[in-house]
Amino acid sequence: MFSFFSYKSGSSNMKDVKIALQNIFKFQKYYDHKNIENYNKLFSNLAGFNYAYSFGSGRMAFYSLLESLEVKKDDEVIIPAYTCVVVANAIKYIGAKPIYVDINLNNFGIDINNLKQKITHKTKVICVQHTYGIYSDVKEIKKITEGKEVFIIEDLAHLLNDKLTENNVGVYSDACYTSTDHTKIINTYLGGMAFTNNIEISKKIKKIYDRSNFLSRFSIFKILFSFIIENILIHPKNYKIGIIFYKIFRKLKFIYNFNDDLITKLPLNYPYPAKLSAPQALIGINQLNKIEKNIQHRKKISILINKYISCFSIELLNNTGLLRYPVLVNNASDIMKICQNIFENSIWFTTVLHNRKSNFNIVDYQIGSCPNAEFACKHVINFPTHEKIDIKAVELFFEKYNSIINSNIISIK
Repeated sequence: MFSFFSYKSGSSNMKDVKIALQNIFKFQKYYDHKNIENYNKLFSNLAGFNYAYSFGSGRMAFYSLLESLEVKKDDEVIIPAYTCVVVANAIKYIGAKPIYVDINLNNFGIDINNLKQKITHKTKVICVQHTYGIYSDVKEIKKITEGKEVFIIEDLAHLLNDKLTENNVGVYSDACYTSTDHTKIINTYLGGMAFTNNIEISKKIKKIYDRSNFLSRFSIFKILFSFIIENILIHPKNYKIGIIFYKIFRKLKFIYNFNDDLITKLPLNYPYPAKLSAPQALIGINQLNKIEKNIQHRKKISILINKYISCFSIELLNNTGLLRYPVLVNNASDIMKICQNIFENSIWFTTVLHNRKSNFNIVDYQIGSCPNAEFACKHVINFPTHEKIDIKAVELFFEKYNSIINSNIISIK
């Protein structure tokens, strides 16, 4: 039995759990601004930005950036048609219209030629996603917008390392945001961060941040409880029995989630946007202090997988820590059955606007409008790279399944 689970909390360890346990009953310290400011500063230093503001989720950070850029009703915000539905939702929340651009199947990022066709006089923002941790060409996109009053936001939800500025991240854009939920490179269970080097944009974000509220103490308690439970019960060593109890906790609604994936109007049952809590910031600080080990492990796993299926250059993999290693295959559903114990049914982006399975018109997406993105959703599998993935397990897995996967790989030219 392989220990190659697509475990959600792969970036966290028992020290993070200890921090959560130490702080879960310190209700008076949930809103400690000093710890939050330290977290923001540490994160901004790593990512190479002058200003950073933490929020309750990545989607909230994105929404705050849209508001700071004064995006309003009837404005158009361009996003790739291969993203999470919450990105489109945030645009809808602010009253603007998401415009979908197709992707390049070589890097799962925005297709430059299709982007040129989608820019209109109503375009206010282009959101560039570095999908799976693969760099998109923001410099080229910046050239396209020259002479136009169009802002560029980079989505770093899949990308975090100490070489961002070396790879032009944040150099040609106006602002960036990331997610720190339990599936990402930094895991505070839920959370996000907005970044910018532009002082005027920073002032506007700060105003939004200052007037934003924290989640309720009960919500923060449930977030910390969920973080602790998830790390213990779904740990690979405890998985067989732990997953049973975890599902019971979920059914009893002890596990916290925003549950807004299918909501297209601003949520009213909790503050939106909300500030990240201090205990989550402390967990984030601990993970940022060991980020190098995290990234190096992801590089090792990515390079090892690449040894077997060779989809990317070694130069790219040495330059980033992929969040997941993607590959396009024929008969993806059959591959999934073969690998069921490996993936635990957690392949990402099996539909455009991940987590929405139908009624795409509600978020203004028309089926057939972005054929590459729709093709990718039908043919993609993607391997997790986090620290709980055992290198030996990866080798054993590919020794068994390599020929099947390679015989089904779709070559993109």
